[in-house]
Amino acid sequence: MVDTIMVKQKMQAIQNELFKHYTFLHQHPELSFQELNTTEYIKTILTGLGIEITDITSPTGVVGLLHGTGSGKCVALRADIDALPIQEQSSCSFPSLTDGISHACGHDGHISCLLGAASILSGMTDCFSGDIKFIFQPAEEGAGGAEYFIQKGCMEFPHVDAIFGLHNAPTVKSGVLGLKTHGIMAAVHKFKITLTGKGGHGAIPESNIDSIVAASAIIQGLQTITSRNVPPTQACVVSVCSIHGGEGMTFNVNPEVVEMAGTCRCYSKEMEQFIEKRFKDIVTQIAGAYQVQAEIDYIPLHSAVINDENLYLYAVKAAELLSIPYTEPLPSTAGDDFSTFADYAPSYFFWLGNYNEKKDTIYPLHSPKFKIDTDTLCLGAGIYAMSALCYLNHIK
Repeated sequence: MVDTIMVKQKMQAIQNELFKHYTFLHQHPELSFQELNTTEYIKTILTGLGIEITDITSPTGVVGLLHGTGSGKCVALRADIDALPIQEQSSCSFPSLTDGISHACGHDGHISCLLGAASILSGMTDCFSGDIKFIFQPAEEGAGGAEYFIQKGCMEFPHVDAIFGLHNAPTVKSGVLGLKTHGIMAAVHKFKITLTGKGGHGAIPESNIDSIVAASAIIQGLQTITSRNVPPTQACVVSVCSIHGGEGMTFNVNPEVVEMAGTCRCYSKEMEQFIEKRFKDIVTQIAGAYQVQAEIDYIPLHSAVINDENLYLYAVKAAELLSIPYTEPLPSTAGDDFSTFADYAPSYFFWLGNYNEKKDTIYPLHSPKFKIDTDTLCLGAGIYAMSALCYLNHIK
């Protein structure tokens, strides 16, 4: 049985411990696949709690394993651990000590929450049968860390039957959970388009094949995917985010080559496939009409984060047992490679509300001014722990 009172008491008891973790991690951020000191810190804490460190042959990232009193299923709890190449400008009183790198997405908070869950659960092994894995994943920020860690075996030995993850949410009121079924974060695709025409004098356009004009038409054409091809009841984003053509600010030379890059976002695998095909058709056909050659590099980074309907029931029950208020948030067009785990086990992703004007935790993810409301860390630790206990004890 789940001892709700014990979990609540432990949540309160570890608040100072969580703040200590967060302070250290916030001041010592590390980029994707460079999280060496972060990894050692996590291992030290887990070892001190008596949690087994599994043999993942990776220099960064950690998987801890906690056994219950009997045999049963295995549930995993995941946190990402990398930082971003962003110079911190927040009002935090203990800012990053590493120039040009900061935890501007709050992964330091996610680590702290999962370490807190480990602290809570390590003293409650008589409350569940089965196993709990604590997955501290490297390189979430666009570097393919989830797939990399899965290939290293984090979902096996023992096999993971379900996995829960968590992300802070600056769009949700601090102290409130965002709980949702189906799509909660978008699929993330990136693209690069290289257009090659025939350069020449800008005053003699009939002698040239103008890549800039072709690029302009392609940009306009791509916007029709959203406005004319996707049903109004669904959502997608197609954004050209950079364009480069020509040398410097020359006023009378048509360049031969123009390069563009951007991103596409949506909430289902079917829509991912449709957008990619329509994208390529539009670029190829408009390029042909303007007589330029088009090279398309279209890369699906990861799919949408789609919450399992059955695990949603455990998530709601965990929130209710801990008396944590929750709301159904609008999905975000930001992405997270937590979606990769859904290919291997049912998955559920919480949002931990972080918006608090009084504490200046109002800035979006990846902003140099971003920071976390540290009073929410114990809530994150609690919802991690209680979700695992509810799942293993079949309470929903």
